[in-house]
Amino acid sequence: MDRIGFIGYGSMGSMLVKGLIGSGQVRQEQIIVTRKDKSRLDEIKKTWPEINVARNAADTAKDADYIFICVKPLEYLDILKEIKPFIRPDHHIVSIAGAVAVEDIEKMADCKITKVIPTVLSEVREGITLVCHNGRVTEEDSARIEALLGSIGRIWRIDEKDFGFATELTSCGPGLIAAVFQELVEAALRHTDSFGRDEITEKVLQTMYGTSRLILEKKMDFRDVISRVATKGGITEEGVKVIEKGLPQVFDEMLDQCMRKREAVNGKILYQFRDIQER
Repeated sequence: MDRIGFIGYGSMGSMLVKGLIGSGQVRQEQIIVTRKDKSRLDEIKKTWPEINVARNAADTAKDADYIFICVKPLEYLDILKEIKPFIRPDHHIVSIAGAVAVEDIEKMADCKITKVIPTVLSEVREGITLVCHNGRVTEEDSARIEALLGSIGRIWRIDEKDFGFATELTSCGPGLIAAVFQELVEAALRHTDSFGRDEITEKVLQTMYGTSRLILEKKMDFRDVISRVATKGGITEEGVKVIEKGLPQVFDEMLDQCMRKREAVNGKILYQFRDIQER
């Protein structure tokens, strides 16, 4: 029975644990968890009484077969230094940091490495998880880890060089989409006194859900839905004109800002690992 270690139990670490246990693919006793804030380890045991809690990252690495590193990108180097003496060739490290390159992890860990970018939607098993592997990961290894991750969403295996932009679509996507529809709710509230926030939010969410189902199940695209609803000379057509005029600039700026931020973080990480290599 494979043991799955989680170094870090913040937003993504806890989401992955919840998703894996909830999927039925992993039992609580298979999981080992540690985190920097030890005061929260008791909370983990209250939620998952059969989960194993480790004192630190090193103990997690010693006892686990899979090591999920779920800390902030700038904390990766310290974690890798701590676990390096305990890494075996058969270990399988799973990194969830888009900014940390696989080749940089390889400088500190001579083992199988998979880079994944999950999404908050994995908590309800509807997310898309980006995946790539290093050369030590065999087809059998990749099938095993992708089956594990596939229990909480769909796998999208791509080249590591494409992770940056794909992350904006899949991992950042839920937050960006939520922000867009939050503005729709706010606009609706400014235009009516008949309905409250909760009622409007519920109707917008149901419409989002129904639109997604229609497109996916009927194999349509966005333009198909627009053409069916926005009849010539109708009310929807006027709204679509406003969106098509104003939103392209907004979305271009949004993606530009996300990409600039990603490049800035990548630069800091690159400097950290370059320093290690030079020493």
